[in-house]
Amino acid sequence: IENPLNNVILTLNGNNVEYILKGDKYQEKGIKAYNGSIDISNEVITTGNVDTNKKGEYTITYKVNINGLEKQIERIVKVIDIEVIHTIDTKNKLITLHVYSEDFDYVLLPDNSKNSGNEIKYSINKNGDYKFVIYTKSNLFKEYIVKVDNIEKPNGYCQAILDGESTEFKIVNASSNISKYQINGNEFYTTNYKLNYEISNPVVRFYSNSLDYTDITC
Repeated sequence: IENPLNNVILTLNGNNVEYILKGDKYQEKGIKAYNGSIDISNEVITTGNVDTNKKGEYTITYKVNINGLEKQIERIVKVIDIEVIHTIDTKNKLITLHVYSEDFDYVLLPDNSKNSGNEIKYSINKNGDYKFVIYTKSNLFKEYIVKVDNIEKPNGYCQAILDGESTEFKIVNASSNISKYQINGNEFYTTNYKLNYEISNPVVRFYSNSLDYTDITC
C-alpha cells in the first residue's frame, strides 16, 4: 500500500532560518503545500509563536494531514538583540561606542567607513547628530544616533546700550549650545538683560551646556 504522504511536498516560503531584530515585527511567510499537482496550502496548520520583544530561538511548525497521517516541516526564527551604549568625551572630542550582540558584524560610521570592533572611538569636531549603523552577520541593521551639543566653544555677539543710569545688554547670533550668560557676577538666561548702573566696555561670559565659556566684549 502506497504511503499517501509520498506525493506531499512542503516548501517553505523564505528561509529555513529567519533572523529578526528584537522589537521588530515578525512577518509570517508561510509555506506552499502540494499533494501531487493539487495545491493544498490552505490545509496547512501552522503552530508556534515568536516573541520579538525577547531575544532567542523560536520554532514555527507547518503540518498537513492526509488520511490521518501527518507531514510537517519547521522554520527557525532567531530574534537578535543589539545593545548599544555610548559616552561623549568633550575634552578629547571623542564618541566611544560599545556594541553588544551575539550576531554582531560591523558598524558603519558617520564618515561611511567600517569598523568591526565592539568598542569604537570616533573623533568629532562639531556639534550635531552622528549616525552609526550597526550590522549583524545575518545582514540586519540598527541605526543609532548620538547627539552632540556641547563640544563647540559658545559664541555670539552682544550689544551694550548705556542711558546714563543703566546698561542694557542684547545678545545676538548666539550659538545653540549656550546655557547661560554672566556679567559682573550676575547670571542671566535670556538674550536681554539690564543692569541698574552704567558699565563701559562690558564683557559678557557665554557658557556652554558643558560650562565651557567664551568672554565676549560688547
